[in-house]
Amino acid sequence: MKLWIPVLFSLLLCSCGGKKPAPDPGTPGNPGTGEPGEAGGETTKIDLSGSWDLIAFVTDETANPDAVKIAELQKQIDDIEAFLRVARLTQESYQEKLAEIENLEQQIADLSGTRAPIKPVPTILFGPGLSTSGNASCNVWNSNRNEVDTPDGISFGAIALTKRLCDPALNKQETRFVNALKAAVQCKVVGDRIRLIAADNSYLEFLPTAPVRPK
Repeated sequence: MKLWIPVLFSLLLCSCGGKKPAPDPGTPGNPGTGEPGEAGGETTKIDLSGSWDLIAFVTDETANPDAVKIAELQKQIDDIEAFLRVARLTQESYQEKLAEIENLEQQIADLSGTRAPIKPVPTILFGPGLSTSGNASCNVWNSNRNEVDTPDGISFGAIALTKRLCDPALNKQETRFVNALKAAVQCKVVGDRIRLIAADNSYLEFLPTAPVRPK
């Protein structure tokens, strides 16, 4: 009987303590903490692999938007776009209508603190090492990120763009996008999204690029 006591005691220790579960590795864009069951917490390294689509230019996330006024402005935009689809205008008149749309969109952005990108939306692809590239809306861009000292810090080097002739609205969006990339100082993971944040707390928000489904 005495011989069995050490064996039973050893079995009880194993069943109570056991091995510690393996750390949670997290998922791309939502890394784990290194502790089991705590995916998405703070991490010493952000996984930026893959391609991301821009979903918002955010200038003021604390804005308290006037939903009624925004709906009225959006209705005006929709009416002008419907008119442009059927009207035969001179180039000058067409550009004037585009300027009206741009002005209305700016008013919405000022009220809401957020501007949704027009299509084709800008993209960013984090390649090997510190290489980055993507579509700025019309032109293709590429850059190399700079080395930074903080885990969530980010900084882009010189940004090169192709020189295609683009629609004026896309040109303005490209300029806004590229300037925001240049201003980015922090990369933050929020759920399945990433934010490239500037020193004034404005930011670009991205979602992972949806996979192309075969037809």
